[in-house]
This record gives sequence, structure tokens and C-alpha cells, in this order.
Amino acid sequence: MERVLVVGGLSGIGKSVVECLQEKFIVETLSRRKSTQHKIKHHTIDAAEPDALKNYFFSSEKYDHLVITAADTPIGGIYSLSDEKAKYAITNKLWLAYVAARDIPWKKSLTFISGYLSARPGENTTLQSAINAGIEGMTRGIALEKAPARVNCISPGTIDAGLWDKVAPDIRQKTMEKVSKRTLVGHAGLPKNIAQAVKFAIECDYLTAEIIYVDGGARFG
Repeated sequence: MERVLVVGGLSGIGKSVVECLQEKFIVETLSRRKSTQHKIKHHTIDAAEPDALKNYFFSSEKYDHLVITAADTPIGGIYSLSDEKAKYAITNKLWLAYVAARDIPWKKSLTFISGYLSARPGENTTLQSAINAGIEGMTRGIALEKAPARVNCISPGTIDAGLWDKVAPDIRQKTMEKVSKRTLVGHAGLPKNIAQAVKFAIECDYLTAEIIYVDGGARFG
């Protein structure tokens, strides 16, 4: 069986990706947090730390597939986010994705996760939009550098999980109702929707340098 490493595979989209791939692949996870799932091999390491991955995976056998789902991006407008929070957001999504793609050994496919805000920015999403656009640009660049290995990016709409787990239930519900009205399918996304797209990107060996939007049509709603 082929081996897959999911960076950020302990919650939200990453967790669903792991569950979706388990039947067909040998799946491992990597996160700065420790895992309580002992059936899956887990690597506890902060991927955003300089040289951490390079030293950790030195001389390791290459994974067949690498999926990078990890992200921690504070929300706020260009004048409301402090410099510290802005740098934190860039480090913990864009820089993390760049370093993981470079320093974790992989050979067949790499799949990033960005976000539809790259194509349709919303209120107070300037930095998130820029980070997502950066990841999508990086997808095309690495696809050229690493060919014939494949590199793709899944760009989700609003997913009712992850960061929203930390939001008060009433606010979360109202937000998801608004989100649902902006989609063409009438509802927000679920982590499993993104996991299905990741599985497709891994398995389709004629797909590379592509940005796949899984946003319920929110770009046009």
C-alpha cells in the first residue's frame, strides 16, 4: 500500500482526510499537537519551525503522497490585525505549507488546501485572501519544478468545522445560515466534502497544477 502523510491531520478537514484515505492507503499524521489516536503513526513536530522538518525527516524514506491541511489564520481586516497576528497567520499557513512541501520527502503527489477567498475576498479577509492566493500560486510553481510528480490544491468554501468549533454556538449558527444563502447548493460545506476532493486529487494521475474549488458555488452566489 502507498503511504500518505497528512500535515494537520488531527481535527477538522485534516481528520476527515485521514478517515477518507485509511481504507486504501497507509496514513500517518503530523502536527505540533500530540495525538490520542494510537492506531495511526503520528509525528509531533512544529512544521513552521526553521529546519525542524529537514532535521526530523533527514534520510527518511519518501512518502508516496503528502497532504498539507494545517492552518491557523486569525481573522481581521487590514487595519484591525496587529503585525504580530498577521505574521503569525502567514507563518502558520503559507510559510508552513512552503516548508512542508520542501522539507518532507514525497515522490508522487502533493495536495495543498487554500480557500475560495483567494477568488472572492470577503469583509475583513484581506490577509486570508492573500495567503490562499499565495498557496495557489505555489501549487503551480512546484508542479513545474517537481514534474512529473503531481501538485494540486483544493480550495474550500466555508466549512462548518475547524475554527468554527471555537465560536459560540449561536454565532456559529447565524454565520452558517448566512453562508448557506451565499452558496448555490443552499448549505455550508463539511470536512468530508474536502476529503473526497483530496482523495480524487491523489488518485487521478492525469491531474496536476490545478486549483479545485469545492465551495458550493460560493464564488458565484
